[in-house]
Amino acid sequence: MMFEFYMAELLRHRWWRLRLYRFPGSVLTDYRILKNYAKTLKGAAA
Repeated sequence: MMFEFYMAELLRHRWWRLRLYRFPGSVLTDYRILKNYAKTLKGAAA
């Protein structure tokens, strides 16, 4: 359970930091951030 909490916090912090450099309120930007992060996680797990 701690691992899931840690990953959620890591994702939340990373998302917040990336949004500082993006146009605020863009759903497509949010989707792209999450998609790229998921790709990064998948690559790290392999």
